Amino acid sequence: MNKSRIQRLVIQMKRFHLNKLVITSPTTIRYLTDVSISPGRRLFALVLDERGNTIFVSNRMFPLKEDCGAQILWYSDWDDGTEKLANLFSDGENVGIDHDFSAGFTFALMAQKPKVRFCPGSPAIDRVRMMKEHDEIELMRRSSAMNDDCMEHLIAYISGNLSERELADRLYSLGQEIGFDDHSGGAIISYGQNAIDAHHGPDESRLKSGDSIVMDFGFSYRGYRSDMTRTVFFQSASTALEKIYQTVLEAQLAAIQAVRPGVPFHFVDQVARDIICRAGYGEYFPHRVGHGIGLDVHEPPYVVGGNEMTLESGMIFSIEPGIYQPEVGGVRIEDLILVTEDGFENLNHYTKQLQIIK
Repeated sequence: MNKSRIQRLVIQMKRFHLNKLVITSPTTIRYLTDVSISPGRRLFALVLDERGNTIFVSNRMFPLKEDCGAQILWYSDWDDGTEKLANLFSDGENVGIDHDFSAGFTFALMAQKPKVRFCPGSPAIDRVRMMKEHDEIELMRRSSAMNDDCMEHLIAYISGNLSERELADRLYSLGQEIGFDDHSGGAIISYGQNAIDAHHGPDESRLKSGDSIVMDFGFSYRGYRSDMTRTVFFQSASTALEKIYQTVLEAQLAAIQAVRPGVPFHFVDQVARDIICRAGYGEYFPHRVGHGIGLDVHEPPYVVGGNEMTLESGMIFSIEPGIYQPEVGGVRIEDLILVTEDGFENLNHYTKQLQIIK
């Protein structure tokens, strides 16, 4: 059990007026307890109360050890796991439920405890996880530095006879060679017109002269994620694509420069968006500017319009504006940014100068 993190979470529970908290996200459970279990569709929950006491509700099939540091309420496949969970709550309590708890379990729990007030619990969890500790920051620095190395080697490997899928396969091999745990669920490798799809999956497409090549990928190092994007061009770049590239780069650099404690997230998003809109590409920039990252590739906080939360030292998130113009092509540039006490630290260092691969 990580008692320091649990106590930080208890403080947030009080802030959100929660008597108990049901945690089912495997990532958050690992973050708090070092217990790593993938439960599939079976119920597996950690219950935390306002005094910091912890109880696992676990199927007997799960490899949870009795000396895990918390009380365990076991159930079998022929038992009602939600009943075991429901028995932990008293009428009139405010019980937070995280966003990973399935609707089926939630409705069953509400039916068994109609006088318990169930409410969102993830905001309390998010406030703890988004503030990275020193050891977490060091792991994120290392993960990002290794990702820089992957990008450098991958770009050097690009040739006209490689499909998107073949280039992605080479990337996965590079990740293993460099020492990553895994490739965080995939990569976006997009050639030419495929690059106007911000989340295109690698296929058998092959390069043509003048294509942009968008490479967006991340890996896991000791559980902590990296994520970066670079766009290069094959053999040549049209005037239109060069203009798009320089606009995206200007927007990304300006948004990064806006990062400092006390600034609201929506302002950072707006800085990048204003530059892209003034250049005439507003309709081709359909997504938020960035997302938090840590044990999960996408986690709070989010750099997006409407987010009034202010930046605080210890937060890490991406800055990744993009332009995706049909019949022209797509460009995205992404770095991970750490908020420091007086500004920011860019965790990625691979060049963002326009590159044409011959």
